[in-house]
Amino acid sequence: MNRTKAQRRVRQPWLLGLVLLAGCAQVSSPTGGPLDDTPPQVLQMTPPSGTSNLQLESLTLRFDEYVVSRNATQQLLISPPISGSPEFKTKGKEVLVDFDPSWFASETTYVLNFGDALVDLHESNPAEALFFAFSTGNDLDTLTLEGHVVDHRTGKGVPGLRALFYAESTPWDSIWVGERPRAIAVTNEDGKFTGSYLAPGRYKAIAVDDVNRDYAWNPGEALAFATEAIAAGQAWTIPWLFAPTALPASATYIASSSIDSTGFCRILA
Repeated sequence: MNRTKAQRRVRQPWLLGLVLLAGCAQVSSPTGGPLDDTPPQVLQMTPPSGTSNLQLESLTLRFDEYVVSRNATQQLLISPPISGSPEFKTKGKEVLVDFDPSWFASETTYVLNFGDALVDLHESNPAEALFFAFSTGNDLDTLTLEGHVVDHRTGKGVPGLRALFYAESTPWDSIWVGERPRAIAVTNEDGKFTGSYLAPGRYKAIAVDDVNRDYAWNPGEALAFATEAIAAGQAWTIPWLFAPTALPASATYIASSSIDSTGFCRILA
């Protein structure tokens, strides 16, 4: 009898420990797990994209998850350019962008490309191919330009490139030094792109692996481009060949020089 009571006294602390461990296991938060790589999706724009006769004062974007703005002033590309700088306000799943209507010309179609300006809260995945188009007049420009970019070695389409569109009158020298494009598009998984809401006219374009996200080609960034301009509403029929470009060579300079008693000169460049 005494032995049984002693055994119970020994077992009770162990049972109590197991109960406490089980309780702790039940309330602990799970660790690890796959990262969220899904970009935030727009559920609603107010006013809707494609609105005509609009004097834009504010734009509200509602997403399917919590978002924040990142380098919004640098990432937002407005075509044609305006004189002011919009103000971004984020709250939970909504983003409010404020404008001054006087910034916009009359009877003009504007396209706002957000680039990587809006990202999800936890993993910083940017909202992809996010744009808003409207017209201050009755008519909304709806012409498109289409193209296809392929790797110069494999012939396969190259996804995730920025296609940048310029008026035909824009000099190539200006494009290479960072002229802001009239419109942009992003290549899909097959390397195809479509530029939208373009005004009538002829355009030239490039496709660039825009590493620093500045809407321009920089030396060392891989590049493809069309050798001819085409009219809005058409498509480039020949695929563009995408290839790397070389980084600029560093300037050569004289590091040291010497001359001995025989007149032999040694120069290190």
